[in-house]
Amino acid sequence: MSDQSNDRPYPSSQPGGPEAGYPSPHPGGPEAGYPSPYPGGPAGWGLYPEGSQAVLAFVLGIIGLFVFQPLAPFAWVIANREIRGVDAGRRNPGNRGLAVAGKVMAIIGTIFLILGVIIFIVAIIFLVGAPTDSSTTSY
Repeated sequence: MSDQSNDRPYPSSQPGGPEAGYPSPHPGGPEAGYPSPYPGGPAGWGLYPEGSQAVLAFVLGIIGLFVFQPLAPFAWVIANREIRGVDAGRRNPGNRGLAVAGKVMAIIGTIFLILGVIIFIVAIIFLVGAPTDSSTTSY
């Protein structure tokens, strides 16, 4: 004898039963105009025609400042493009802070690069121009 109440943990007429499905995580569901939390979702994605490169500018700025200074000018250019894109409304304005931080680090890294090149050139000039006396005379 199979009783219907023993087959299911709770009756199907109860809200939240097995046939009810799961509630939407957003009040009103995705059809209420809330953006989907996943790329390619039904709403909210693709509001800006260009993708952001603020993270790239930020990472290159860090690398250009602390690790490999020749990357700093590239980070500066990318950060400038990102800031112009945000100002023109083509890119997400929420990433402007990363782009500005990347630009500041890139400027400092570029200054370090220029100073390093100048110091290297001056050192080469002093080493090449240093007198080399191969004849030693002793009295």
